[in-house]
Amino acid sequence: MGAGLRLRRIVLPQAHALMVAPFKNLLVQLLKATPLLSLVTVPDLTFQIDQLRSSTGATAASYLLLLGLYFAMAVGLSLLMNALERAAKARLGQEGGA
Repeated sequence: MGAGLRLRRIVLPQAHALMVAPFKNLLVQLLKATPLLSLVTVPDLTFQIDQLRSSTGATAASYLLLLGLYFAMAVGLSLLMNALERAAKARLGQEGGA
């Protein structure tokens, strides 16, 4: 078996299964800290929440809604990454552990 074939069939599938869990943590950190998020999503969501707050007068409830939206995005990404991790481990024949 050549080096390229060995890399593609043995090394990369094992490395992929090990990389998914740390990548999940980085993805959630990127959700919170990326400049793209702060340029696009944060001002849009904050503007909408400010509109809701000014029309209803419920400041705490409005910002709790914003907090809930970001929490839902983070949980959604985590669930997606957990599914990818399970699929990668299943391809290797591993159950749930490392």
